[in-house]
Amino acid sequence: MPYRSLGDKFVGRVEPLWRVYDQLSQGKTSIVEGVGVVCGAGGLGKTQLAVEYVHRFNCHYPGGVFWVEADQGIARLIDVLSRSAKIEVDGKRPAADQLEEIWTELNRRAAILVVLDNFLEREPLEPWLPPSGNIHVVVTTRRRDLTRHPQVSLPLLTVEREEARDPLKKAYASALSRLGFNHPTTRTFRANMKGLEGEEGGGD
Repeated sequence: MPYRSLGDKFVGRVEPLWRVYDQLSQGKTSIVEGVGVVCGAGGLGKTQLAVEYVHRFNCHYPGGVFWVEADQGIARLIDVLSRSAKIEVDGKRPAADQLEEIWTELNRRAAILVVLDNFLEREPLEPWLPPSGNIHVVVTTRRRDLTRHPQVSLPLLTVEREEARDPLKKAYASALSRLGFNHPTTRTFRANMKGLEGEEGGGD
């Protein structure tokens, strides 16, 4: 896993997590789509939702979880699966043949999750997917045309009315969306906000 879970800082997105789980249980593939980030602690987006799903539901995948940077092309999928699962394939064969061999071997194992993060624009999805078996696939993408599979749509970041009126809160929301929860700039905003809240609470 290239990313860490936000743990208890992941708030307001419990329903989409369960929607992904339900969709995978029923149809093996779930598309997490959207652009930008969503409201909430840490400036959550498509990739973060997939990260939180992996951390919370990995016990359902005793065969392993494989994270693939899909924007690097289908060769990256083959590389990650073959190396991580220790499956030897002939790199001189066509990609489709290599994947068929990999999927066949993985289907002999316990349940597996594959995450295709940041799936390519204008790339057909079907050649990336296992033909059958107990392999679940989560796809994160900006695309809206992958309608053959169930989807979880995430909205653009919107600033709450209170944040729009308060310049500090608006800047804090912007820092969360651009930099994430643990960035020094975001922490500075948070400390300043806490200080202001303390001053307001200490009045007569």
